[in-house]
Amino acid sequence: MTAAQYSWGDTVCEWIEEYCVFPSGEWIGQPFRLLPWQRKYIEDLFTTDEHGTLRYRWSLLGIPKKNGKSTLIAALSLYHLLGDPDEPDPWVVVSAASDKQADIVFDAVRRMCEMSPRLSNETLRYRWEIRPKDGKGKIERVAASAGKLDGKNISMLIVDELHEWLPETWTVLTNGTVGRRRAQIVQITTAGWD
Repeated sequence: MTAAQYSWGDTVCEWIEEYCVFPSGEWIGQPFRLLPWQRKYIEDLFTTDEHGTLRYRWSLLGIPKKNGKSTLIAALSLYHLLGDPDEPDPWVVVSAASDKQADIVFDAVRRMCEMSPRLSNETLRYRWEIRPKDGKGKIERVAASAGKLDGKNISMLIVDELHEWLPETWTVLTNGTVGRRRAQIVQITTAGWD
């Protein structure tokens, strides 16, 4: 980082490790402890200039299967909804090309909220939405195959399994971020030869 760049990645990491828990697997329900690569990714993702403008509004994370992508992205979604002091009315969209894939990250978000005492007290959980009890903002689960994707004013877009997306639906959702000065698009995909 240059002298004119800053990152609030440490703050994001602290928030995640204080509030979030592992939603499944061997450490289910235990506090989320970030791996070194996850910390580095967050540090880079939240780099700003001296005016607080995000350096990266678009991110692509390609990691092999079973290395913590979905859990990390679920935690980032919750930070954006509940922990980001600069976003007064966050609209996080967790999306994938199919209903089944969209459920993977969204279910991780919901389970984190249900198992973490602090997040459980701060959220209302519905079938396809999670809202703070104060009513400001939401996390919405969207399958790109479902249609009716226009008209969203998205502050953080999570695009899961990017390699499966059709260009038309990807364009509609990413265009939903243009109305937000600090919007971020976080695309994740399974790393592979193609």
